[in-house]
Amino acid sequence: MNAPADPGPVFRREGDGWQALPQAQGPFGGMHGGAVAALCVGEMETMAEAREWGAPVSANLYLLRPLPLAGISSKVTPLREGGRVAVIESELWAGGKLQAKASACFQK
Repeated sequence: MNAPADPGPVFRREGDGWQALPQAQGPFGGMHGGAVAALCVGEMETMAEAREWGAPVSANLYLLRPLPLAGISSKVTPLREGGRVAVIESELWAGGKLQAKASACFQK
């Protein structure tokens, strides 16, 4: 069985925000949930790696609205840094509205 071809990146950085590439397109005009989850979790993992917070042990994602493919900004906020775990929150915004929200717990 052949492995599927690598589709490449799903997002590219545009200034302070993100531009989704065509493979992020869902069936109903916005992004599919996997792309939204990947961006949220990827942003939280980047913060956790920079602070040496270890690996994620859980993550939750709330898809509040269909996320457009352009004009996306992200906000990542540490909620708690304890001795053993850290909790981070990630928000995706577009058009001045909160589109998706995620949180993850990292084990130190």
